[in-house]
Amino acid sequence: MRLPFGEQAVVPEAKLVDYLLSDAHPIGRGKAAFFARLGFRRDQPELLRRALTRLALEADMEEVTFAFGRKYVGAGWLTGPTDARARVVTVWVLREGLPPPILVTAYPA
Repeated sequence: MRLPFGEQAVVPEAKLVDYLLSDAHPIGRGKAAFFARLGFRRDQPELLRRALTRLALEADMEEVTFAFGRKYVGAGWLTGPTDARARVVTVWVLREGLPPPILVTAYPA
């Protein structure tokens, strides 16, 4: 299935610069190194945001119901600014089942 309301997908700025692209974050720094190999940089978070929202529209998702709504997990190919490609898992949540879907995390598949 496709991500419901995928065209409305939201990737919070803090999720990008303070987590996925932060080499100082205790949990996110491994992800930052991974995304850096694809050419994504903390000072240009919009590039990763666009790539992740594109992936939200393209990836096949699995729906999981949890305490805060519905969670969608799917993997797809992400192309970085250097044209390097990697398979990435994204996790999105629809709080209380309502749009917009919000990115929870992304990591190498």
